[in-house]
Amino acid sequence: DGGSTGVLALNLAHILLERSKPAEALAHAQRALSVAQSPGSAARIDPLVAELAVQRAMLPSATPESAEQFWFVLLRAHQGGTRNDTVYDAATDLGRWASDHDQWDLAPRAWRVAANASPGEDAEAILARTESLRGLGSARLMRDIARNRTVVIGALTRRADTSEADTSPMEP
Repeated sequence: DGGSTGVLALNLAHILLERSKPAEALAHAQRALSVAQSPGSAARIDPLVAELAVQRAMLPSATPESAEQFWFVLLRAHQGGTRNDTVYDAATDLGRWASDHDQWDLAPRAWRVAANASPGEDAEAILARTESLRGLGSARLMRDIARNRTVVIGALTRRADTSEADTSPMEP
């Protein structure tokens, strides 16, 4: 567990997470976290980055309670402000999970962190922020629908003396 073991384990975990292989990433992320929390070589690994990797790897089997624990780890990492790529990746994973599992209180929080953490000003970063904001808007809408705060429009109105649909309210 000395030298570059923790760094290599964390890098491998991140690669496996990017390739949508969380089950394979979990052991490597846990090893990196163990090294990060041990005295000595831990200075080479940010424990919060390793903990985020562990949380991301455990998402497929997450419960609402464990997802809330993930949220608190994410929040601590985001408050540091220097982990933008890692925080963005973790926040988008949590936002997707929460949206897929109808966790409408958690999903907007995760998507908001993703939007704030999206690093850079290049085209890729702008598209990443766009995805986050789309997720945020969708999650807020679904939360409001679930709480009966939003009226769902079921039919288009028709213009008088014609069969043409009046789409003017929808155009903006």
